Amino acid sequence: MTKKFWNDWKGRINETYRIDLFESVEVNGKFYNRWNLLNHAFADDEVIKATFNGDTVDLVIKQYRWANGSPSHLHTENLYVTLERVNIKSIEFNRIL
Repeated sequence: MTKKFWNDWKGRINETYRIDLFESVEVNGKFYNRWNLLNHAFADDEVIKATFNGDTVDLVIKQYRWANGSPSHLHTENLYVTLERVNIKSIEFNRIL
């Protein structure tokens, strides 16, 4: 990710729809694929906090998952991940319908 786009993203965190990475990222023993760190299968995962520190960002992502594998109860949990600017391939912002 270019430094210019990195700086633009800082002002548009709440609009983040996709975070595509160059490599998979491991968080608490679980691997997240390189195509999109945010899931939109059940509900829209969202970035609820981003703290930029030079060329790294600490993200808190609100994730939606089925409780105990049951499709009758959806719950949320927070994912905490640190990403380096050079490992982010692209960011896609919310689409206006």
